[in-house]
Amino acid sequence: MNGDFLAGLGWLFLGGGCCLAVARRLREAAAEFLTRLFGVEIGLPLFALLTLPGFFLHEAAHVLSALLLRVPIRAVHWIPRPSLDGHSLSASVSIGRADALRTALVALAPLLAGATALGLLSNALGAPEADPRPWVRLPAWLSGLDWGSSSLWASLYLIGCISLHMAPSRADLAYVPGGLAALGVVLLLSGFLLPLFGPELPGQVGRLFARLGDGLLVGAALNGVLLAPLLLVRRWRRR
Repeated sequence: MNGDFLAGLGWLFLGGGCCLAVARRLREAAAEFLTRLFGVEIGLPLFALLTLPGFFLHEAAHVLSALLLRVPIRAVHWIPRPSLDGHSLSASVSIGRADALRTALVALAPLLAGATALGLLSNALGAPEADPRPWVRLPAWLSGLDWGSSSLWASLYLIGCISLHMAPSRADLAYVPGGLAALGVVLLLSGFLLPLFGPELPGQVGRLFARLGDGLLVGAALNGVLLAPLLLVRRWRRR
């Protein structure tokens, strides 16, 4: 299998794992902080309002993928509502019956759309160097950012919102046996099929995966910067 493809796929998995793990911690810490500060009735709606683009993209990905795959849509709730436990908010899309493959694709659509959006937003800030080594590519990209640009801060805000809500919900994963593992197997198998369509294709796709991994790690790093002070506040309050 092509080396660039494997390297890019590995970087994508690493970026995705880091982004989803840090985002999960940040969602919990931010919701806890705001509810302690303002109470549940104000804190949770405030969290939803501050991160509304992420909620919107998550549900829009479900809707668009269902329309493209011709999966019936029963109901769409764009405005986040309180969960059953009362400790979080969530929007939702209810779909009708369809075959397992199409249902799985609709369920995982927010993850795929989120990774794509992070890659595009990160590259819009300034394309990383073409160096295949990420430890060279990303610092060079970071040093070239214009921190005084309003578009930079707008993009970072969107990256933060999208990365917070791109993870498939438990309800989404219920439609996908193995969830993210199934997606990983599909991506890995594609490395064996791509050479059939052109010898240069695996390398090109591998470099695309690497760029998506860059975007996911930017999201993970941004979430980590926001998470650190919240964890310090939580630790201080427990003393």
